[in-house]
Amino acid sequence: MKQALTGTVLGAVLSIGTPAANALAPPLQDGCRIDAQGDPPVQYLWGGEARAVCVRQVGSEERVWVAEDGGRIRYSNDAGDTWTYQDTPGEAAQTLLDLWFLPDGERGWACGKGGRVLKTTNHGEDWTLLADGSCGHPNAICDADGLPAFLWGVVFLNDDEGFVAGHKTFKVTTDGGATWCDVELRDAEVGGNPLPIDFFELYRFDVIETGSAFIGNLVGEWRTPFGSRGIVFHNEWTSLADCTAGGGPEVWYLTFESTAFPEPWDVDFEATPLVGDEYRGYLVGGEGSGPGTFWRSDESGRLGTWVQEFETGAPGCNGAMTPEPGTLYGVATVGGGDAFAVGYGGALYWRDPALPGLNVWVPVCAPGFTAPLLGIDGKGAGDYWAVGSFGFQRRKAAGVPGWVIKNPPFVGTAVESLWRLDDLFFRTATEGWTCGQFQRIAKTIDGGCTWTEKYVASGNLSDIVFGSASEGVAGGAGGAVLFTTDGGESWSPATLPAGVSPNVQDLDHGAGSEYWLIGKAGGNQVILRSGDGGATWVTQNVPGGNVVLNGIDFLNGQHGFVVGVENGNVAKAWIAIDTGTDINILDVSPPPLPDPTVEPRGLQAVASGGNSIFLDDVYAVGRGGMVVRWSRPAGRFIGVPVVYNLQSDGSVNGQLSHQCLLSVGVAPGGSDVLIGAMQEPEESQDAGLGLRFDGTDWKVVKVATAKRLRAVSMVSPTKGYALARPPSGGAVTCAEGVGTSNMNDSTILLYDTGP
Repeated sequence: MKQALTGTVLGAVLSIGTPAANALAPPLQDGCRIDAQGDPPVQYLWGGEARAVCVRQVGSEERVWVAEDGGRIRYSNDAGDTWTYQDTPGEAAQTLLDLWFLPDGERGWACGKGGRVLKTTNHGEDWTLLADGSCGHPNAICDADGLPAFLWGVVFLNDDEGFVAGHKTFKVTTDGGATWCDVELRDAEVGGNPLPIDFFELYRFDVIETGSAFIGNLVGEWRTPFGSRGIVFHNEWTSLADCTAGGGPEVWYLTFESTAFPEPWDVDFEATPLVGDEYRGYLVGGEGSGPGTFWRSDESGRLGTWVQEFETGAPGCNGAMTPEPGTLYGVATVGGGDAFAVGYGGALYWRDPALPGLNVWVPVCAPGFTAPLLGIDGKGAGDYWAVGSFGFQRRKAAGVPGWVIKNPPFVGTAVESLWRLDDLFFRTATEGWTCGQFQRIAKTIDGGCTWTEKYVASGNLSDIVFGSASEGVAGGAGGAVLFTTDGGESWSPATLPAGVSPNVQDLDHGAGSEYWLIGKAGGNQVILRSGDGGATWVTQNVPGGNVVLNGIDFLNGQHGFVVGVENGNVAKAWIAIDTGTDINILDVSPPPLPDPTVEPRGLQAVASGGNSIFLDDVYAVGRGGMVVRWSRPAGRFIGVPVVYNLQSDGSVNGQLSHQCLLSVGVAPGGSDVLIGAMQEPEESQDAGLGLRFDGTDWKVVKVATAKRLRAVSMVSPTKGYALARPPSGGAVTCAEGVGTSNMNDSTILLYDTGP
């Protein structure tokens, strides 16, 4: 992507607003950013993903913590009117998936991807990492395969005793997290057969303190060769076996199994017993492609006590059917039969204790139209809080009917945007555009504080670029190429060469009204050129051989660079010389590796900080952690010694050797370079990762998101913007880049390293 070569000072910016507010907004706006302790150079600007919420009533304070993307934890003690980011360790940049606080609201724990478990003793003012490092991964809890675990749930009974669970993982500590031991699972009551942890994906817990003992319930999925089954494990104990002294294993027993319900996502029990030590609890979930389901136990979740109360699919708000799939991701209760569940499509269901029979869950018409709500809590406060994708939040006050929007500043409360982004471009520090799902194009004039939607159509857009305040081009799949001549206020379809309908891979601006496009059409790689602001396009020469073109950057009206991959494992770069009617293509690839099959290479993106081939401020990045730089004296790209022992050929021996470096941004003059990674080291597992070159040294930076930096747009030597997207479902190769995912969203980030 071409980087804007003009820029002004960028102030503190964050939020989404109404079109009217956008039109009247000043260039810099107060109150649209949440400052974090020890701010990293990359901060939320829009979006984010909140996965868990915890509420505790401490005296007159309603304390609320939200765990989210990027290893961040937000805190409010005034019912969500104001928020602060808490000080989480820099190593914990992965998405956090669960939160648990003791009733005092001071001692709490969080867990998430990358085997991360965090602890605080001062209501989150400071957080530290808990791990025993016994599997060779410092600061991580490991799964049965010896890899940093994907941790869905955490519960602590007191300062010393607690559990974590996740993919192929169920562990207990009795020394506050210094040592972790495996928990044994059995298939029935006492004496049942042991069950290998390798078969389980365990999600969320709830623990009931009975006065003399604890009752625990843990939900998850049992994946056997014969299919998946939804399960609940249960145990009751007065004390735990001493894990540090090699005591007997802690054992939990299977009390619920359903082949028709393979994914129960959450469980919550009332704090007051029905009678004796019998507690009522609620279980919700779904299988992704079908309806959500609700279950209840009146006997603390013991064997054979779960009954199904309801299934989504009944008429919802305003007569509309519940969105499909109707999977439910969270449930919470404040007692007395009163409970709420949340799920896909922003679903909110209330368990009305006054209704008879089993159909006691009714859809609630919550404000706003939201993406999936992923977490809910209400225990200990009387108020309910729900959180989800795009950072959306909902609150219901105790004794007050109805839910209200209580979003943090970086989401906004007036307009909630619900679409996923693929690209962004900032022409100045305050003026920028985004594009993505449903061909939506939005514009900001206040540095991203507020956005106004300008265009919507069917299909998706993957790239956008502006050459001036008035001219711009956007492109996507199936020959979707649009142009504007009025600063993005209106967009028109471009005229493409006959028979050419490309899937656009990258766009760039050259000089004047010249624009460039690379993509794939009918199985062939194409390069197109426009000399009239994107209105009409003509075909150009393409490199020969079995190549895939991934990135283009034109420096001026004569010279540009194209990067890609040949034969699936060789990094390639070409210089394009514009003759006015066509381009001449010259191979300027970095030196090949001695054995490219060891670690396949390929260049994914290219960017420059200037407009001349005589400058050394053109960088290209790609598979295998490759970072290469244009060298005019050498007449080719050469490897850049970055971090983690990067070699002269652009390869790495250390952690980055398995990375896909997906995007690169270069500041005007080449003083700052920001690189985004897609795949991370094993230890990080879905950690936000960026590389920054400040003119002297390369550094790894925490980028406040676990998503992949898909695009970078620099506007000055110290300011810029980045777009992060999650991977598509399942394994993702570098060539595939990123895709949509039902439970994830886009994030726009502010890059700010100076005044």
